Amino acid sequence: MSAQGTLMIQPFQTESTVPSAAVATITTLDLITAYHANAVETRPRIVVIDFQPIQSIAKACSLIFSGVDREDPLQCEAARHAWLVKTSLMLTALPFDDPRLGVNEHLDKLLHASLSMPAIRTAVDDLISAVQSLISSAVNPKRDAVLTVLREPMRSNLPPAALANVCGSPTPGWPSSVDSESDFHLAALKLIRRRRQTRDSLYARLIIPGNPWLAPRGLLFDLLYGGLTADVVVIGYRSEHASLPAPKDLPKDHFFPSTAHHPREKQESDVFIEATEIDNGWAKESLWASIHAQHNNFSPTSESDLTVDAQFILFADGSGTFLPISGRVVEVSDLFEKGASFNIAEDKLPRVLVRDLDEGDLVMLRLSGSGDYLDDVADALIQQAGEEGLRRSALQWKDKLERVIKLHGEGVVAVKMQGLGVKLRSPQYLWEWAGAAVMAPHDRETFQHLIATIWQLEGMDIDDAPKFYADARWEEMERLKAYHQKAGVAIRTELLDQVRKFVVERRHIETVEAIELTGVAAGRMGLLRVAAIDTMTRKVPTSALFHLTKLKVT
Repeated sequence: MSAQGTLMIQPFQTESTVPSAAVATITTLDLITAYHANAVETRPRIVVIDFQPIQSIAKACSLIFSGVDREDPLQCEAARHAWLVKTSLMLTALPFDDPRLGVNEHLDKLLHASLSMPAIRTAVDDLISAVQSLISSAVNPKRDAVLTVLREPMRSNLPPAALANVCGSPTPGWPSSVDSESDFHLAALKLIRRRRQTRDSLYARLIIPGNPWLAPRGLLFDLLYGGLTADVVVIGYRSEHASLPAPKDLPKDHFFPSTAHHPREKQESDVFIEATEIDNGWAKESLWASIHAQHNNFSPTSESDLTVDAQFILFADGSGTFLPISGRVVEVSDLFEKGASFNIAEDKLPRVLVRDLDEGDLVMLRLSGSGDYLDDVADALIQQAGEEGLRRSALQWKDKLERVIKLHGEGVVAVKMQGLGVKLRSPQYLWEWAGAAVMAPHDRETFQHLIATIWQLEGMDIDDAPKFYADARWEEMERLKAYHQKAGVAIRTELLDQVRKFVVERRHIETVEAIELTGVAAGRMGLLRVAAIDTMTRKVPTSALFHLTKLKVT
């Protein structure tokens, strides 16, 4: 959106549309008007496909789910492979024999696991037989239905869209390599995987290739009730029992009371929906249970290693890390999808709050090494300048402060400083100064009083020693800050240059893309695709944040 409030909407041409300009420009008011009109006119339709092979596969998988011990990690792993086979084949609009679905790999792992689980062996054999028969038929009726709906006349020259995130990201059956032109013969087709993709968008038609109940609620409700299109087509097998979830409550305000909600009588299809949601819910819960089991032991490295609320982020390459929910990370998926250009000298990389991250986002993090990346680059510059001991000398006072706090308590230290005229946010803030998060107090005078307090509590001579010591350390910290600033400029310039090259060539990043910084051996930066986000927050020490670890997950 431009500063004047206009939007550039890319048109889509069909035989039924009147030729138009290459790009349609509409105002924000026009967009809101279109949203309202679409929301009023939306009449979703459901295309039901009768296909016995899919029903046979679903039945075999249900027997496997009921036959495993969900408290046993190995049996849970077998059940997850069965779930992935069933969901991939049920949701995909690709040919069933497309190797990108990974069905054979999951069947091999499931068969190997079933050798030690006689309770599910028969069901596994039935599943393998049904899948092999399905693949050999080379007919995917859902794919045929999707292609048919795409060929139907549309009421506008806007592009059509398909929800490629029917069951979370990544959705089984919809690998990230799916391409609109090569797979569906329609380059204008928009494949929607993330909620952020739909911002300021309009579509001629939306196809949901599966049961909408399985889709992320926020994204789904934007598509169904946000006025992005008036033409919604749900395509599903009869065994999916597809239906449209409705918001539980109407919008509320202080003028109109909310309408009393009367629960409807449970329908036959609800039983399947509840069972399906249980299976999918269990698949996600078992995934996070296995991840939590790998991160049970977190303890602060010291009293100054404060704990913060954090979420675990799982990436598509099988790595993961804790990120502070109140922090921000660089997120560049929009740049890559739109092929946007930006000026290295002026523009900043976009950042989002960790709590606002979506599955499928592309974030920039450090891939290897430990500690703070800025510190490592600054240390390399310090070494080049021949001042190897600068950081150690400049920050040696932090050890003294930590020792005094442990011996006397932060309350006593704070009272002593208040006696010198220093106002603290709280006594606990002394730990911030003692830790690595804050280099020093904000001004020289406060730092001088802090050093004087340390001298008093350690029973050392007062005279002019603490002032000379404080002034020397302050000058060293000023030089250290200057190296940090140089390091920040070097990192930013190099990162922006590398990212710009990736954006210009529209590089497809499915899992991770490393960014090598010239002359920096301390570690690597990279762009990582978010695969899943834990909804549960945990108290995590700051020393454990932003550290990528490889996980054992399916």
